[in-house]
Amino acid sequence: MSSPILDARSFPHFASFLAASQEYARDAHYRLLPGTFRVVDGVVVRQNLQGEAAPNDVTLRFLSAPVVQEVFATLRRGGDDSNHLLEDLHFAWQVVVSESIRKMLVTTCKELGMFPPSPPPAFIGENDCAYFTVSASFPAIAQRLYNNEVRNLCQQTDGVGPAYLQARTASFLLDVAESASVSLPGVSQESERLLAEFKERVAEWQRHGNKPPFGDRIRNLGLQVCVFKANAGQWFGRCLGPEAEQAAQSSADPHSLPFREQMYFC
Repeated sequence: MSSPILDARSFPHFASFLAASQEYARDAHYRLLPGTFRVVDGVVVRQNLQGEAAPNDVTLRFLSAPVVQEVFATLRRGGDDSNHLLEDLHFAWQVVVSESIRKMLVTTCKELGMFPPSPPPAFIGENDCAYFTVSASFPAIAQRLYNNEVRNLCQQTDGVGPAYLQARTASFLLDVAESASVSLPGVSQESERLLAEFKERVAEWQRHGNKPPFGDRIRNLGLQVCVFKANAGQWFGRCLGPEAEQAAQSSADPHSLPFREQMYFC
């Protein structure tokens, strides 16, 4: 039995919609490009971009599914009928924010030669994945991030683990929200605090004489915090996935990317 393309279990109010979206999501690389769908007289239609080919059969089947039409129409109408859907969209937003933060922390650890730290902190067990406890030392946070990464890899089926499947689905749903003109919350103060404290833990570690192994390749974590704040109110699910992971590990200039997509790379 093949693995699911989208995670309906984490977003129960979108379960039928996600079931109807599996084929389209796979064909569209798990994206629903903002600006390519619009609601006209209560019906969601695909608007062709200039020079773009007509929609294929997969897209037409997706658009013709009654549950797809109903979800878009409900989100556009708003009101009490949309409350349950909005609950799932807000959770999707939290998932994308949390995953983007995790990836930023992991990227910083890798660039500082601390993924994993060597030697590992003696007091951190292999099942300790509480990396969000940023009051701990930088080596402890780095080890917990590494433990979490190992756990995610061990949970994979056909190359996809539950954490990534959930994040991929959350990103897809935020595309839906944007296409339906749904407003989402801004970045929380708690998320900003976590990034700021992590930055301080890194600074403390460096003040004790620890030097990054790759010198001028290290990106300023202060810039991460600034970009994170500047993007409050915008989602950044585009940063998810193995392609982003590969790009983050390359020496490409992150500032060549569109500003909205720098969240993961900066």
